[in-house]
Amino acid sequence: MTQEEFVSRLEEYVQLSRPPKARDQVEIFGLDTAKDPRAILNRVLSFLNDLSDTRKAGEIEVPVPGEEDEEETYREGKIAYRTHRYRERRPELVRAKKAAASNPTFCEICFQDYSRIYGASGKNVIECHHLRPVSKMSEGDATRLSDLILVCANCHRMLHGGGGRSVLEVQKLLGRDAAERMHS
Repeated sequence: MTQEEFVSRLEEYVQLSRPPKARDQVEIFGLDTAKDPRAILNRVLSFLNDLSDTRKAGEIEVPVPGEEDEEETYREGKIAYRTHRYRERRPELVRAKKAAASNPTFCEICFQDYSRIYGASGKNVIECHHLRPVSKMSEGDATRLSDLILVCANCHRMLHGGGGRSVLEVQKLLGRDAAERMHS
């Protein structure tokens, strides 16, 4: 959108009966600035979001001749707010599982030892997976360390993907039996 188009769109939303003077009452987006400044701010922010969203603005980015080989860009970073319920997890349970493990940098699915791959930073690669989904728990259900396994981020993603997979299903996806991998 060019600057002229932007100004034109903005002028559609700002109605002035005459050029504004200092401390004048101005109507923006059909709202009185003196009476409802917060509503005006929300309306302006919504307008600016609409301008930045090419789907709402009806814009289609057309490649410029001679620039066909340029990489396509995508708009990101918009601030959004979410409110949702979630089941609480206990961070001390994860710390206890890692402390109890003979090798807390070892993935129990793909059998990679991330301390051998990444050195000291490998300890941050391993995550804790609940064998019984937290979503199936009732409030106050007890979890034991044996209800958890240590997995790398990739295997953890595979466990939760596709509607939820078992440890054995993810190991089969890797193409080898667990016993083969443990001894290789």
